[in-house]
Amino acid sequence: MLRELRFKVYNGFPAPLLHTFVNGSIMFGVQAAASQHLRLVTGLHDAPNWLISGCVSGALGGAVATLPEQVKITMAVNRQHSSSLQALRELHAIKGARGLFCGLLVTALRNATFDATYFTVNNSAKAWSASRNSISPLPPLQQAACLSAFSCFAGMLAGTLNYPLDVIKTNLQAALLNSPRHAPPSLLATARQMRLEGGRGHAVFYRGLMPRLAHFGVTWACVGLGFAVAEPFLRDE
Repeated sequence: MLRELRFKVYNGFPAPLLHTFVNGSIMFGVQAAASQHLRLVTGLHDAPNWLISGCVSGALGGAVATLPEQVKITMAVNRQHSSSLQALRELHAIKGARGLFCGLLVTALRNATFDATYFTVNNSAKAWSASRNSISPLPPLQQAACLSAFSCFAGMLAGTLNYPLDVIKTNLQAALLNSPRHAPPSLLATARQMRLEGGRGHAVFYRGLMPRLAHFGVTWACVGLGFAVAEPFLRDE
């Protein structure tokens, strides 16, 4: 019984772990490279730079993360799969190669919205804090707390703005399992269907927002704290 319960709770693992690793690596790595390229080539700095480089990293991260997210949702909906590879093989056999990348556009838009918002807000707050800190330095512990708070706020704001896209993406990829092989669900059709079935207008796209904000608040506060601790050592290197 405990084994069956553990299987149900962790069904879809390790697809979420792979998704988090890939998405995080692309998010910060590509954004840093794109930001530097924009500064050198176009001379863009500050908010416009962070906005565009965030869009680039988010779009690329969303494109790469579409497949692991589709596998994760497939396993969460169909609990008969015992592994990610089994779900991947069956999904390809039933839906073909096109089905593996269902939701590519909306996932790229979702990630681009998040990354652009997060980097613009967080980096702007960090720049403001650095200018204030040069005049009246804060103790290291307070600096770390401020950076954690900036990251927490930016993550929660970005998570709120891209939440409708995330809800549509999840419903679209879940609907793929019940759609004909050669007619996968579309973004607009899924959004219209959600509004009709939900009966709450646009509010249906924000259902479940509060648990997501709690999750994002903790996650991005930890990310900000981690950067505050690690950044001085990386700069020294």
